[in-house]
Amino acid sequence: MSGKVKDSQADVQKRCPKAVYVHCTAHRLNLAITNAAEVRSIRNCFGTTEKWVPRHDAILVMKELYNPIISSLEEIKCWDNNDTSSGADVLFIAICQSNYIVALVSAEKLLSYTLILCQKLQSSDADLWAALNYADYVLQSLKSLREKVDEEFSVLFQEAQNMAELNETTISVPRIRGADPPPPPELTTHPLP
Repeated sequence: MSGKVKDSQADVQKRCPKAVYVHCTAHRLNLAITNAAEVRSIRNCFGTTEKWVPRHDAILVMKELYNPIISSLEEIKCWDNNDTSSGADVLFIAICQSNYIVALVSAEKLLSYTLILCQKLQSSDADLWAALNYADYVLQSLKSLREKVDEEFSVLFQEAQNMAELNETTISVPRIRGADPPPPPELTTHPLP
């Protein structure tokens, strides 16, 4: 009970102290998606807001307009105003990085499944049964993606490479640090003095 009517939750609880606050289903979906975004580059791609319908749209639009945005930033970097040109340069560098491009492409793919569900949950004539069926469809679709992860990611990776090539960058695979080797036995068998 929050949103359009500010502080309505607090007002209801003041009048009815035993009332239990329950997030709407769309908000609960938003929270679940936020918690699921554990990959740092995905989290950084999104920012920190909890409203996912605008974020769904923002990701879709960002991906669709990626090349014009790159072109615009390249032009703005050459402007005489130092604040504007340096800000454009920082943004340009950030969105041309491999991890950002891969995160953008991956997020667009995943959020394309949850966008309709989020919209259905927020509609004024939401049908619980239809929403449950669509939630199950989304779950099955995501499970299917996981089962074919190599095939699916190779398509996404190719798409990311194509986006990177258009702005003359390359997708580089990040270096992953392996586990430290175990210490030699002589260091583990003798106590320290």
